[in-house]
Amino acid sequence: STAQVFSRLNDNKALTKYTNPKTITGFSREPFSDDFRNDLEEVVCNDYSEIAATLNWLKQFGKAKMSGSGASLFVAVGSEEQAQQILEKKPINTLGFVAKSLKYHPLFG
Repeated sequence: STAQVFSRLNDNKALTKYTNPKTITGFSREPFSDDFRNDLEEVVCNDYSEIAATLNWLKQFGKAKMSGSGASLFVAVGSEEQAQQILEKKPINTLGFVAKSLKYHPLFG
């Protein structure tokens, strides 16, 4: 629940108040840089063990990330074949799909 995640912001001092702001332009240029992180990830993973477990499982395949307040997790891979292989191995209690990324951000094409 996004509402629950945001209600817990006061419990976690590491959130946006103490984070250097990032822009979508910067993320579009280097989306998997270690410099980019989701400040909500710690709160979500502490409150939802199933998200933490799935994110940890996904990290074996690359720099897995959480989107927004935890609605989805993702990892970029080099080919559709590799993505399909990962999808076939996903935990039983997990939904998943393969998405094709854009070659460039539509606003900066």
